[in-house]
Amino acid sequence: MHPSTRLLMAAMVPLLLAIAVAPFVLPAGNICESCHAPGNPSGNYIFAPPQVSLSSPAVSQPNESLVVELAVHHTGKYSINALAATLSLEGPGSLASAESASKTLPEMALPGTCGLNWTVLAGSEGFLRINATIEYTAHFKHTNTQGSDDYTYRVVRSCSVVVRPVALRLSPAELSFRAGKGSCAAFELVAAFNVSNITVRISSNLAGLATATTTGIARMAAGERQSVKVSFGGGSLAINNGRIDVMWENATGVEDSAFVAIRVIQPAPATPSTPIPLMGRATGIVSLALLITSIVIGLVKMGKARRARVHCAVSWFILGLSVYHGLILLLGPYSTLTLGTYVILGYASAAVMGVASVNGLINKWMSKKLGYKGWLWIHRIGTIVAITLVVIHAIMMGTDTAFIRNLFM
Repeated sequence: MHPSTRLLMAAMVPLLLAIAVAPFVLPAGNICESCHAPGNPSGNYIFAPPQVSLSSPAVSQPNESLVVELAVHHTGKYSINALAATLSLEGPGSLASAESASKTLPEMALPGTCGLNWTVLAGSEGFLRINATIEYTAHFKHTNTQGSDDYTYRVVRSCSVVVRPVALRLSPAELSFRAGKGSCAAFELVAAFNVSNITVRISSNLAGLATATTTGIARMAAGERQSVKVSFGGGSLAINNGRIDVMWENATGVEDSAFVAIRVIQPAPATPSTPIPLMGRATGIVSLALLITSIVIGLVKMGKARRARVHCAVSWFILGLSVYHGLILLLGPYSTLTLGTYVILGYASAAVMGVASVNGLINKWMSKKLGYKGWLWIHRIGTIVAITLVVIHAIMMGTDTAFIRNLFM
């Protein structure tokens, strides 16, 4: 081996050691964030359905129109398709003439919230129960195995409205927002008649966690609206519900009250901060790019001696980087994915690259035994097999090559 090649290989040793040592002291990330427990992609199924809420005013004047709101909160770890909702009423009320009981919502593939609303006409005094049936198809795309899964789910949500003469209406009757400092929601006070001494009070289980911008209003005239913003300051995630009570007096001094339910949506699990998956992806991409570069260098006819030294040095560096690529992922966040068709292809490609590298290192000895052309064809066949295995492994398992995989699957 030429001295310059040995020098280049020796310079790579401390670089590889520095890369290898740093990430392993950090916590490992999750293996599959779609529907399985971290560290075990083949078991401990923890599918979390989207959270659905249905809200309406808690109380309504007779013969008054009111808005019923449906909200779907999705974590985005799988796709939701064919999302539809159907509303039904029990008691004094009916859908507005232009309304359709059945409505559809857009497809949801990313974290977020979507919703729709219906306009309902309250009838005479009584208890109006509102039911919504939600149906959707959950589409799971497994990145480390073949195929996809589609399952249909049905969810029923209900809310109720007391239809009676009331001076102050609260809309909506339920607020939903994610637990986390700075998240907020708002509800509206709508006065049907003149009211006074309005007090807004948060329930004790949300004390110190939720704060309302308005706690007291001296008076509101008939037809006046007042928005109340509620912000969540963070805290114990064990608190997942509460209420806001609103008390007031009508024009004759009679006291009345209503409340808004608070639903605190649990935030999505935080992804551990670790460079291991990123380093694994980066080393895999660099290894593939250098392998192609090394093959091109090997085919160049000019500067035979110097070209051979560079080709040899790059090839050994690729082999070391490939081994590191496998170790950092298998000893880190993907420790349970040691077997599998496309994982084994990665092992096989590294083994074939190792054989091809050793074959190139002992080319003089092999040329004496088999002749130069015999050695050259063995070296070329090994290289072709290695890059074929690498490309299949990269396309079928690589995060950054998913767009190619999706074209054919």
